[in-house]
Amino acid sequence: MYLVSVPDKKAAERRELFFGHRNAVRDSVRSRNRIWAFLNQQSQRRPKNLRLASPEALDALLALRPWTQMQSMLLGEEVLAFQQAEARRKRFRVEIAVAVAGDPQILKMIRLLGIRAKIAFALAAFIGPIDRFENPKKLVAFFGLNPIVNRSGISGGNGSLSHYGRSDVHALLIQAAQSIMRYGQGHTHRWAVALKMRKGINIAVAALARKLVVSVWYLLKGFFTHMTEVTTHIRIKMHKIACEIGLARIRLMGYKSLKEFEEKTLIILTQTT
Repeated sequence: MYLVSVPDKKAAERRELFFGHRNAVRDSVRSRNRIWAFLNQQSQRRPKNLRLASPEALDALLALRPWTQMQSMLLGEEVLAFQQAEARRKRFRVEIAVAVAGDPQILKMIRLLGIRAKIAFALAAFIGPIDRFENPKKLVAFFGLNPIVNRSGISGGNGSLSHYGRSDVHALLIQAAQSIMRYGQGHTHRWAVALKMRKGINIAVAALARKLVVSVWYLLKGFFTHMTEVTTHIRIKMHKIACEIGLARIRLMGYKSLKEFEEKTLIILTQTT
């Protein structure tokens, strides 16, 4: 099974935004690594508490030691490339947060433990209309989280994950499962910890990611009940979305403050099945 195109214009636009953010993150990481590699080549330790995105970053690096004219130019180019990539990444993250807050069908996915705004947006971008998937097993297979079946006669069994579909979204789901393993509570977390003790961390995380995708299918199909109360972890997620968007953009959206935005968005979330 391979990723099929989604005949949904809105989903296509979301994928373009997702790819833009992914590429900006890659450019940012590469530029940062080149800066640290340059310092390492010059036997220069990284300065503590230095934020490369700050306007004073280049001056702080140039003050570390006497650089040649060529070295100063190369360092300046790398810092500029990093800051431009970081600025693009920030703009994309704002647009992703706005898209999540403005679409109840995406927003309701943050009800699930481990699903942050970025993961909810990525799932919506690649799932498209949930009716494309007849049952949750097909959605699990779509993201490559189903184990390979290797049976012949009475021998064999299930192997490793198939890893079909989007590898980047697959990785996000694994990260979500790892977050649940570290910070989760409740029945699902206890089940995952018990599985970890029997089978090991890798199998437990993969199983937890599958269970998370199954929950997403049922949620998007409308089989979840209404929220009767807003839990603390949902309020924290909503506050992070508000901070990501920023007060200036929130005011352009018609809200007077971050608090008003959070409260009204939470009301929309509680009214969405």
